[in-house]
Amino acid sequence: MFSKIKYLKDRHVTSSQFKWVGLILSVAVGVLGFVFLGLGLHIRDLNWGLDIAGMVLVTIATFHTFLWFFVGRAMKNEELLNHKNTVLESDLRAREKELAKSVSQLRRTNLDLEIVNKELESFSYAVAHDLKEPLRAITGYSNILVEDLGDRLEKDYGKMLAKINKAAISMGNLIDGLLILSRVERAEMSISNVDLSSLAKVVVDNLQGRQLYRNANFSIHDDMTVKGDYKLLTVALQNLFENAWKFTAERNVTNIEFGRTVRNNETFYYIKDNGVGFNSAYADKLFGEFQRLHPKGEYDGTGLGLATVKKIISRHGGKVFAEGKEGIGATIYFSL
Repeated sequence: MFSKIKYLKDRHVTSSQFKWVGLILSVAVGVLGFVFLGLGLHIRDLNWGLDIAGMVLVTIATFHTFLWFFVGRAMKNEELLNHKNTVLESDLRAREKELAKSVSQLRRTNLDLEIVNKELESFSYAVAHDLKEPLRAITGYSNILVEDLGDRLEKDYGKMLAKINKAAISMGNLIDGLLILSRVERAEMSISNVDLSSLAKVVVDNLQGRQLYRNANFSIHDDMTVKGDYKLLTVALQNLFENAWKFTAERNVTNIEFGRTVRNNETFYYIKDNGVGFNSAYADKLFGEFQRLHPKGEYDGTGLGLATVKKIISRHGGKVFAEGKEGIGATIYFSL
């Protein structure tokens, strides 16, 4: 039996053909059995033997029919499975080709992007150098005029030269701020454990070193370690502390706190000050480029500090927002 099945399968017989072959063989055996039974009725001397032979053949035919039916069904299932496997393999090969093509395109795009970034960085530095060179000349010559002429300068002219010098310095700071913002957007990140507590203390020491006369209290929580890019987080903390330091300059005592809290099951870090604060209705504008909530001449700055902070926090997959009240102070929160 099984040798016949193997013989037929080896010759690529389909399940339908297989079932028909089995049915024909079963019918042939069944007919032969009934022939023997019929002969047994007419030949009395062989009645008993022919009856037994006929019953055996009919039984074999019945068994043979069921066997071939189930084997045919198994072959049909196998054919369906083989067809599905063929379709899946074809689909897999097509997807592999598409993936290989996408990877190739992505590599070309990344290569082009790297080239553009390098060209843009070179262009930025070249432009910055070309812009800052005349600014340094303006600052230098105005200082020379003030030093050489001194008391011979009329009071109004002295004020004008001071304004020219201050404007040139402000322009230089603006160019530096734009370069920092540009680098923050393109810089490759190196993730590691960063101790924000220790980093904040270094930033605070630098701030106090510039204005030793100020009466300031700094509260920095301990053990605030995060995963992030050390250089970018240093720039973020510098901008945040300088922002708080700037807007608390008019206070008799400056209070600045750097800590950690949990809001809606999410950890946030914050810098809180007792400075001039702001109208909370305009909180979203704080983090835009060149956005100011106070008159330009009232406080120094480029309007890029908090925009740079937002870029850095966004690159770490975090959030940043601010809360405050006019005349009371401000708190800036960020997550990583």
